[in-house]
Amino acid sequence: MNLVTFAQIFLVAVLQLQSGRIVGSVLDPQKAGIPGATVTITNLATNLTRTVVTDAEGNYVVTPLDPGTYRVSAEVPGFQKTVREGLVLEVGQSARVELALDLSTLSTEVQVTADVPLLNTESATLSQVITNEQIVDLPLNGRGFHELARLTSGVALLPPTGNTQTVRPEVVNGNVIGGVSGAQTRFLLDGVDITEEHQGGTWIQTSVDALQEFSVQQNAYSAEFHGAGATFNVTTKSGGNIFHGSVFEFLRNDAFDARNFFAARKEKLERNQFGGTVGGPLVRNRTFFFVSYEGQRKEEGNVNVSIVPTAAQRRGDFSGLAPIFDPLTTVTAGGATVRTPFGNNVIPQDRLSAQALFFNKHIPLPNAGDTFVSSPITTFDANQVTLRVDQEINSHHKLFGRFSGHHSTEDRASPWPTLGSTRLQGPAFNVAVALTSNFGSSMVHEARFSRMYGEYRSTAFFQGQGVQLLQQAGVTGLEGIQDANIASIPAFTFSGYAGFSGNAGDGRPKWQNRGEYEITDNLTWIKGKHILKFGGRIYRRNILFTDA
Repeated sequence: MNLVTFAQIFLVAVLQLQSGRIVGSVLDPQKAGIPGATVTITNLATNLTRTVVTDAEGNYVVTPLDPGTYRVSAEVPGFQKTVREGLVLEVGQSARVELALDLSTLSTEVQVTADVPLLNTESATLSQVITNEQIVDLPLNGRGFHELARLTSGVALLPPTGNTQTVRPEVVNGNVIGGVSGAQTRFLLDGVDITEEHQGGTWIQTSVDALQEFSVQQNAYSAEFHGAGATFNVTTKSGGNIFHGSVFEFLRNDAFDARNFFAARKEKLERNQFGGTVGGPLVRNRTFFFVSYEGQRKEEGNVNVSIVPTAAQRRGDFSGLAPIFDPLTTVTAGGATVRTPFGNNVIPQDRLSAQALFFNKHIPLPNAGDTFVSSPITTFDANQVTLRVDQEINSHHKLFGRFSGHHSTEDRASPWPTLGSTRLQGPAFNVAVALTSNFGSSMVHEARFSRMYGEYRSTAFFQGQGVQLLQQAGVTGLEGIQDANIASIPAFTFSGYAGFSGNAGDGRPKWQNRGEYEITDNLTWIKGKHILKFGGRIYRRNILFTDA
């Protein structure tokens, strides 16, 4: 499974991937279309404008447009100029704006302030947009934007499925949307696919402070939104003509937590999430940047209760318990098997296994009756960064670039201190570049490139020491199947007692490299009232899994 390539060719009259569009008509007082009227769309944050001329029937289309707040104006000689202010265009929205011009012999202007949301009358897609205000203001335990999907009807946020370690992308695959498993959900970031194909989810879990908005699209979406399930269509923030930024810190600890019933003392919890953003112009009205960083530091204790042998039992002394029979005295008498119990229920020292005595030192002694109670600490560190640059090359060409990096590490201490800890790591990055070109007022070309790469690494207890430890213990028979570089100790199980091994959950020698390339190219052709779109997608995936 080192190559997956497919192309899509489609002819549709629907919305852009991560962008939106404004369509409409310019009308005279008798509601007839006005041909040749000049329509100007201005992004209020960047002051960038797009100008088109209405066709013979007075219709116009301006596409693609980034989510944001716009001013729309129309003018033609002999009519008053009309301006619509404060039009909010959402991600993936195709909004209709009708502009009515009154006759005038004077140079006058009619200004209208948009005070109602725009309706998406150009598509049958069932979707809901989560705005920037909702993303930032609503409380999020863990600050994962995917949790806001529960604001959409038909969405159930369930526990993730598959191998859902915190450092793996599958940890965010629990959204069941429209009855379809979360593993089938697609994630789009700025128009490129960042979905992890193995078990769902995404490596690039962008800070909520770096997101402009996102929509959850459930069905009836165009061929651009490939996949069997729903789609998270997410856009990052971009800079504007004004410098802006933010700094944040979120703290959660165990100050008001109760002690676990089985623990001698309250288990530790310290979680800090911190970061900031900054954006603004590099060159006013032309080049803009946006930078975001978010870090997380967490230490959390987890109570563990293990039934372990006492010091006397480790010496072979089981007095007071059920009788233990000497297997070497087994005889058959009268068709029945008979064995003699050890004297005083104590196994002689010379009968104890040398291998068992060697590994006994890794089993802790009881500290609460016949159990060992501990609160091992799991340490989790995460860092994520987003860098975005938007360049208005000229009135016909616009360039966009973004880098997203995510690196997380988790150290899990064993409930038994002598075993040490295991480490899980999940670094990943995504690079996206897009060029949008306008050929006249009726054709728009978009080309996008995306490169995503992620790794998963995990280690075992005593990794790389297994061969040496087994030699010291006198365990033989495994020499031919062990790799000295990664070998650990085997698994030990005991009836009625807790066992142990070199592995701990997913803490075992494991490497996963997952790389993806994506190229998309499409052409939008505006022909009268019709919007025709042609495009293709080439996708390549390389994976290398090594598991022990």
